[in-house]
Amino acid sequence: MIKLILAVSYLAFLTAMNAAELKGIVKTPIVHKKYFRGERELFAYNPQFYPNVVTFGPDNEPYIRTQGEKPMIQTLDKNGKWIKLDFLDAIKKKYQKWNGKITSGDFNDERIVFDDHGNAYMIAATGRSNLHRALLMFSKDRCRSWKIYRLPGKEFYRLEGRRGNKPLTHPPIIVRGERKKQSLKIIVPSLNQHNKLSLPDPVTVSDNSLYTAIHSGGEYVESVGDKVFIVWAQARKTIDIDGSTPQCIAVYDRKTGKVSKPVLLGANGREKQPDPHNLPSMAMDSKGYIHVILGAHHHPFKYTRSLKPYNINAGWTKPVYIGKCKTRKLGRYSYAAFYCDEKDNLHLVSRWAGDRYIFRLVYMRKKPGLPWEEQKYLVEPFRNNYVCWYHKLTADRKDRLFLKYKTFINHIDRKTLDAYDKKWPNEKIKSKQRGKWRGKAGRQIAKFRVKAHDPVILVSDNHGLSWRIAVSKDFEQ
Repeated sequence: MIKLILAVSYLAFLTAMNAAELKGIVKTPIVHKKYFRGERELFAYNPQFYPNVVTFGPDNEPYIRTQGEKPMIQTLDKNGKWIKLDFLDAIKKKYQKWNGKITSGDFNDERIVFDDHGNAYMIAATGRSNLHRALLMFSKDRCRSWKIYRLPGKEFYRLEGRRGNKPLTHPPIIVRGERKKQSLKIIVPSLNQHNKLSLPDPVTVSDNSLYTAIHSGGEYVESVGDKVFIVWAQARKTIDIDGSTPQCIAVYDRKTGKVSKPVLLGANGREKQPDPHNLPSMAMDSKGYIHVILGAHHHPFKYTRSLKPYNINAGWTKPVYIGKCKTRKLGRYSYAAFYCDEKDNLHLVSRWAGDRYIFRLVYMRKKPGLPWEEQKYLVEPFRNNYVCWYHKLTADRKDRLFLKYKTFINHIDRKTLDAYDKKWPNEKIKSKQRGKWRGKAGRQIAKFRVKAHDPVILVSDNHGLSWRIAVSKDFEQ
């Protein structure tokens, strides 16, 4: 009885504190309403932070990058108030002739990653500016000041993230994809005893890679001690295998500086050729077993696990389909966001279009030694046909899960187009329409220059059992 009273009191407290940002406590599933009536219209969602992928510093304080022409970093001060930290000035001070252009958005890795020494790392996508290079930014004082390193080329870059079951004793691995050359490379930074950072030349992992910009899901590198594990999808099929897109894993050894021979984990997808949407995602548990989701694009995911800890050559479990996959129409999964928590629960968030072609955001969980649980709906759009969520899954240092998403709807009818223009009149999409209407009464259009809107962060503080919309109070722990 006492526990029940405390729980009710706590919920009442949260409701009162969240009033300015959200009407009550909003749990999933969240169902959007016509037309473009989402979290803001339905629940008075008014976050005091920019909902983007969130990471956490040494004291579990949140760090979120805003998006736009002049992005900033948001974090909480000691009084629980959001403050903004500028990082563009540091670039301008080092490169005085820089024209200020930086690519911002969901196709870039915008995470701030902290190592075990409290150092922060971040990618600045300035490759399309007059610098013609992406930058690695390095901070020893929690993003207040930065040292900047130019990265080779302006291709896609991604940092290794902090994961629940392992420390980050080294600086995060930098993954580099070269789309035209179909190559996958890594840069392995190091710190000396004086905490000075050095960047060696890139190391080629594969010349047969589909690594590309990752707008949704994705974790491709895990490092433990001197071993760095990397998964990727092949650009070319080298052997006859069931599935359109072969997916591999290899290990880089820090001591020798060499990359192992790749191990083929399996293939997935039903396309005629390897598909860059079919990207694998990896997680490692506390015992060192490696778990991999073989990526798919409107096809069931496959799941496999290493037979021995920290070992890719001792065999793997047979890849098995997971989720709703009894029929082809049910198994329409895309974009795996994958995470293993400190209790060795596996968490998988993806897009699913297996019921009436409604592109929902869904969640699946696997507890240690048990089969995958039935999926749960997290968010449902107001109509069927194309939707992308740009979802990214992270966790804090207390093992709470945070899921960022936003809504991108294309292939729209005339009523939806009118509603879009009414909600976002400054974009003037209707007047810029160049596609041709298809179907009766112009029901669909092939392509439209619409944008993703209305970002949201969900939080789960019970290992995925339930999810709700996060507000500022959720980041003060």
